[in-house]
Amino acid sequence: MRLPKVVVITSIQAFVIAFIVLVWAYLVDNKTLDPFIIPHPLAVAYAIGRNYHVVLTLFGQTCFHAGMGFLLSISLGLTIGFLLAWSRSLHRILSPYILFLFMVPKITTIPFFLSFFGFRSLMRIMFAFFHGFFPICINTMRGMLQVRKSLLDTAIVFGARPFQILREVVFPYTLPNILTGIRQSVMANFTGAIIAELWFGGGVGGYIKDNSVRFMPENVFSAVFIIALICIIINQSLLFIERKASHWR
Repeated sequence: MRLPKVVVITSIQAFVIAFIVLVWAYLVDNKTLDPFIIPHPLAVAYAIGRNYHVVLTLFGQTCFHAGMGFLLSISLGLTIGFLLAWSRSLHRILSPYILFLFMVPKITTIPFFLSFFGFRSLMRIMFAFFHGFFPICINTMRGMLQVRKSLLDTAIVFGARPFQILREVVFPYTLPNILTGIRQSVMANFTGAIIAELWFGGGVGGYIKDNSVRFMPENVFSAVFIIALICIIINQSLLFIERKASHWR
């Protein structure tokens, strides 16, 4: 009797995680890894049980920064991505600048955000937005540009108006790309918010920074693992929705 594929994959993933944890514990016990830098897995597990409520409370601040950045990302990303795909002139003029800004290492732009927005929460929000804007914008633009010309021609032949073409042809065809951009943007906004907090305090990033300075690596690792688990759950949920919306492709 063959086991279901999902059971096999899950078993392999669990085995890999267990193997990594055992090797990690062995290296720390033998002093190959300095416990003041890489703590023992049991110390991390204890820190998770002791501090999870603190991390989740601070994660609320991070969610606020990332969430506000995401709202800006999705509103401007969809709008600009749509305009760049709809107008060939705008696409030729502006798309090189969009791609240039997308390729810029985001962390190098922190001094500019600090100069414009100071140390306020707005700086963290805008830095999160700067991370999350490009996935939505670029995926929306690519999705619209990939709409087959035969579909547009057919809609025109049947007398569809521009708004009807957009609603009945372009949007359904572009929806999977938009959902991909949204999923990537959510993760990018969290990344941007946490990086800004690492530099300027507040939220989970500030918690990680403070415990790093105090040489409490078990608290740092516990926060990283808790946030990573939350982000994995969010990502998998969005991925499930994305697959349901694009099953027809």
